[in-house]
Amino acid sequence: MKLKFYFFIPSLFLCFISISQNWTLKLTSTIELRTWRLTTSAQKLEKTLFGATITLFKDKTQIGQTTSNSTGNFEIDIPAQGEFILTIA
Repeated sequence: MKLKFYFFIPSLFLCFISISQNWTLKLTSTIELRTWRLTTSAQKLEKTLFGATITLFKDKTQIGQTTSNSTGNFEIDIPAQGEFILTIA
């Protein structure tokens, strides 16, 4: 009986911990401006955008904001539940 009790209490504790965790997704990306020049051949021009403001919305409420660095990279945390809109300005 004691052996069953020793397994029951830790597994019950682990169940409560796994339910109470708050998960987020860490989104990492690069902001680039791509321009296509179409003449007799297609030429793609790429330019990284530094200082761009990235804003995360849930419904119409802002829940996060960050700025791209000098190489155009940014990182933002997205919560686990819901639908979100990411805007870049």
